[in-house]
Amino acid sequence: MKRIHFIFYAFTALVLVGGCATKPQSDVDTPEYHFRAGMRAVDSGNYDAALNSFQRALDLDKKFVAAYAGLGLANAHLGNTKAARKNIGKVDKGKDPDVLAICARTWIVMRKDEKKWFKQATNILDRALKRDKKHEGSLFYYGLAHLYNYDFNDAESYFRRVVEMRGEYSG
Repeated sequence: MKRIHFIFYAFTALVLVGGCATKPQSDVDTPEYHFRAGMRAVDSGNYDAALNSFQRALDLDKKFVAAYAGLGLANAHLGNTKAARKNIGKVDKGKDPDVLAICARTWIVMRKDEKKWFKQATNILDRALKRDKKHEGSLFYYGLAHLYNYDFNDAESYFRRVVEMRGEYSG
């Protein structure tokens, strides 16, 4: 009888311990997924949701630098230039042209609050284009920076190159 009780208690303990284990990570609970969700939120103007998505991406992986760039962009749109500069400062020395393009986009968004926004943005975009001479996002944001800096001929030149690529940024 004692043996049956022992087996019963052991089985019950095993079930309870197994039920308390951490749940397996779902396919959509990844830093990449939350980063993309944050970028969609930025594009739709929902900056608070973007901050939450980027923060969730960082909670899952502290070394996911694209999330820092996204946090900088969302903070820039909300007018939090200090937080934006802090976040893009963590990644603007990186090597990924996509992340560098987001950092430059952040400086372009902060153009009304920052005096040296054009120099900062173009320096970052130069590094991105050094990595990939035909990086479409970097060329597009280079054109946008020139447009907001009233260099219309240069802006047209960059936008023309983007349209000729017929990629994601060509409209």
